[in-house]
Amino acid sequence: MEESIKTYLQSLQREIPSCVFEGLLSMLVLGGVIALIIKGFKRGYRYLLEILLVEYVFLIYCSTVFFRTTNEFHKYNFSPFWSYAVSSDGCIFTPDKFMNILIFIPVGLLIGITFRSVNWWKAMIAGIVISSGIELLQLLLRRGMSELDDVFHNTIGCLIGCGLASVILRFVNIKNKCYGSER
Repeated sequence: MEESIKTYLQSLQREIPSCVFEGLLSMLVLGGVIALIIKGFKRGYRYLLEILLVEYVFLIYCSTVFFRTTNEFHKYNFSPFWSYAVSSDGCIFTPDKFMNILIFIPVGLLIGITFRSVNWWKAMIAGIVISSGIELLQLLLRRGMSELDDVFHNTIGCLIGCGLASVILRFVNIKNKCYGSER
């Protein structure tokens, strides 16, 4: 698993031009400063999280669609859970599946922390919509392999992230109540 994470991060460095990373970082810093000045800390903080969410989703699209090389033919498989059936070594949980889940955990985490009233089914819909957009673009632009299993795994990652956000927010709320700093 560790090797697949390392390989993915190296592919980000190779495939996505550094100007994209620099532009996203600049937008985050500039947007954050403007938000904090204009909207104040509490509302500016949320605006900053919204910017971070959009930028992270854009980075996922860059790594999975926009900066991938075009395939000669369309590669797709729309059979649900096909990757579980063809697992040759008997291992159901492969590095690709793990990476698809892992990449979407921050999406769910940012959604849950930014929009505090989000429940699990809204996070699930967000995961399905964002992931389906990736798979549709991969199919239309012939970049990568478009498959339903990726939507499933990405959505699981989004749900895990939203669950983590719920735990974090609960912990922060309990801590604030204990120390009397809740307003």
